[in-house]
Amino acid sequence: MKKSNLQVIPLLIYGITFYSSFRNANIYLFEEATVLPVLLDYLFLFTIVLTLIFNLSKKKFGNTYHIDKRIMAILVLVIWIILQSGFNSLYSQMNFIPRNLITSLLAFIVIVTGIDHPKVFNKAFWAFILGAVISAIIPLIKFNEIIGVRTKVVSGTYYIGGLWNQVLVSFISTGWLILAMTQKENTNLRPKLLAFFSFIIIWIGSFAGLSRSFFVLTIFSMVVYTMTSKNIKNNIRLLLLAVGAFLLISFIMPEAVSGIITRLMETFGNLSEEARLTIWQSYLRNFPSYFLQGAMGDYRNYGTSSVAFGTHSVFLNWFVQYGLIGVMFFTAVLISTWKEIKFFKKHERQQFSMLIAWLIAYLVQISISETGFVHASFYVGLAFVNSWSKFTEKNGHQLSNLDRRIVG
Repeated sequence: MKKSNLQVIPLLIYGITFYSSFRNANIYLFEEATVLPVLLDYLFLFTIVLTLIFNLSKKKFGNTYHIDKRIMAILVLVIWIILQSGFNSLYSQMNFIPRNLITSLLAFIVIVTGIDHPKVFNKAFWAFILGAVISAIIPLIKFNEIIGVRTKVVSGTYYIGGLWNQVLVSFISTGWLILAMTQKENTNLRPKLLAFFSFIIIWIGSFAGLSRSFFVLTIFSMVVYTMTSKNIKNNIRLLLLAVGAFLLISFIMPEAVSGIITRLMETFGNLSEEARLTIWQSYLRNFPSYFLQGAMGDYRNYGTSSVAFGTHSVFLNWFVQYGLIGVMFFTAVLISTWKEIKFFKKHERQQFSMLIAWLIAYLVQISISETGFVHASFYVGLAFVNSWSKFTEKNGHQLSNLDRRIVG
C-alpha cells in the first residue's frame, strides 16, 4: 500500500470524529432543508467506508490483519441489521434500511481499528470534542429566543423542546470524557482549562431544552463519581463546579431553571400518568410478535394504537426493531465498555471515576429515551472508551492486558 494512503488514514479519522459530533448541529444549521443534510450524511458514510477500505488494505499490506474482539458484537449487529432490514423492506415493499444507524456502527469500527498511535488518538479525540462544542454554541446563539421554552413559533417555524436534544446528545457523548482525558497527573493547566470550559458550554446548551432526562443523568453521574473517586479534594471541586454551574445558569437562563423545576414537579406529582410508562407497556404487550426476528413493517405499529409514538428507550428500540439478537449484542457492546472502564479502577482511579460517570449518564439516557439510538457521536464515544487503555499514558502494563483481548 502506498505511503500516502497510510498517511491519509489519520486525516480521515479526524474528519470522522469531528463530524460525528458536529453533525448534531445539522438541525440548527439547515432547519427544514432536506437535501443538503442527506448529502452530507452520504458523504460521511462514504468517508467511513473509504477509511475502512484503507485500513484493511494497510493491515493486509503489513500482514497484521486480525479480528479485534472489541468490534465483534458491532460486526454482528451490522450484519444482522442489513439482513433484517433488507428482508423487512422486501416484505413491506418500503425502505426500512437504517442508513444512519449502520453509519454509526461502522464509525465505531473505524475508531477502534483505525487508530494505532497515541498521538492519533489524542488528535481524533479533541476533534471529537471540538465538533461537540460547536454543536452546542450554534443553537445557543441562533435560537436564544427559545432557551428554556418547550414550544414556540420562530419565523413561522414551530419548534418543540426536542430541538435541544441534539445538544444533549453532544453532552452525553463527550461531557465526562473531556474531564477524564485531563485527569492525568502530567497534564498541564491549559488542556484542563480547555476541558473545563468545553464541558460547561455543552452542559449549558443541554440545560436549555428543559430535558428531564438531562437533569436525572446529571445527578446520577455526579453521585456515582463522588462514590467511586474516594478523593475528598476532587469531590469538593466537583461540588463547587456544580454550584457554580447552577448559579451561572440561574443568572443567564433563569427561565430554564424555573422551567425544569416546574417540569420535574409535574412529573413526580403525576408519575402514574407519565406517558413513557404507557408507551413501554404497549410495546411490551406485543413482544411475541417481534422478540425473535424484530419488527416487520413500521415498528411503531407495535406500540400505542391511537398515536404512533417511538419506544422512548434505546434498549426497547433495539428489542422491537431487531429482536433478541439486536438487544443482546448491543448489551454485549455495553458490557465490553464496562470491562474497559473497570480496568482503570486500580491503576487510574480518577479516570475510572470520570469514565464510570460517563457510562452511567449514557445508560440513564438510553434507558428512558430513544435519543442516542442512531446518533454517530454516541457510538464514537463508545469507541473511544473501548480504546482508552490502549492509548492513555502509563499503560505499559495495560497493553499486555489489551493484547489478550485480540484474536490473532
